[in-house]
Amino acid sequence: LLNARILRARLALATGQVEAAAAALPPIKREVVIPSIHGEYLATRALALAIGRRSKEAASTAASASEVTNAVEVRVLLAAIKAVLSSSRNRTRLALSSWELADELGAWDPLVASIRASRVLADTFATSETVRPGLAALYQRTNDLGLARLGGLRARAIRDPSDILSPRELEVLGLIARGYRNQDIAAALVLSLSTVKVHVRHIFEKLGVRSRS
Repeated sequence: LLNARILRARLALATGQVEAAAAALPPIKREVVIPSIHGEYLATRALALAIGRRSKEAASTAASASEVTNAVEVRVLLAAIKAVLSSSRNRTRLALSSWELADELGAWDPLVASIRASRVLADTFATSETVRPGLAALYQRTNDLGLARLGGLRARAIRDPSDILSPRELEVLGLIARGYRNQDIAAALVLSLSTVKVHVRHIFEKLGVRSRS
């Protein structure tokens, strides 16, 4: 149950629904929980509060998480939260520390969740020459090609298009490959031009490409 709440909150954060993420993680009352899950639960709530600019509450919740467990996932989450909460002067240093900790512990999942949740953190990593190559590789492994594009990074999809695109997007891609323009695709598939443009944009983002070529 608690893990499901954590995942629901992560999804809300990744889609910009900060208040929904915090609401998905209410105080634990009657649930029996092992320390590592309890700590991750609190740390995820702290991340949501930090992104929602509830800094004091975020810091307090993060401290509670660190008291509950020293699990590697929680340690990386808390390091990322420190970077989110920090001033712009210290943010790069703290962000790099969270990256180095994730690398040292082999715990990339909590860092990826933090990057998806915080545009500030994503931008900080994208502007760091130290981690840019590793960030591009990370985005490629996690299929976060939209984030790669926003960060000005080259990260193409390594999976087959049929595993990434919807049936309709595959139809549109097939026509693009045959040289069809958007107007031609709209006529061929009986769609509005605006709908075709949305499909084309999604195809570019999912495949990690920037042009029809």
